[in-house]
Amino acid sequence: MALDFFAGSIGGVAGVIVGHPFDTVKVRLQTQPSSSYSGMIQCFSKIVREESVSVIDWVN
Repeated sequence: MALDFFAGSIGGVAGVIVGHPFDTVKVRLQTQPSSSYSGMIQCFSKIVREESVSVIDWVN
C-alpha cells in the first residue's frame, strides 16, 4: 500500500513537471492577441528568453 502511494506521488509530480510548460504555452496562445506569437515554438522560446525559468525561482 505504501509503495502504491509512493509510485502515485512520483507519477503525479512527473505529470505536473511535464505538463506545466505545455499548459503555460497553451494559455498564452489562447489569451494573447494573434500578433504576439507566430506559433508554439516561438511562444515557448520567448517565455524562456524573457522570463526567468529556473529551479531557484521555484524555491524562493
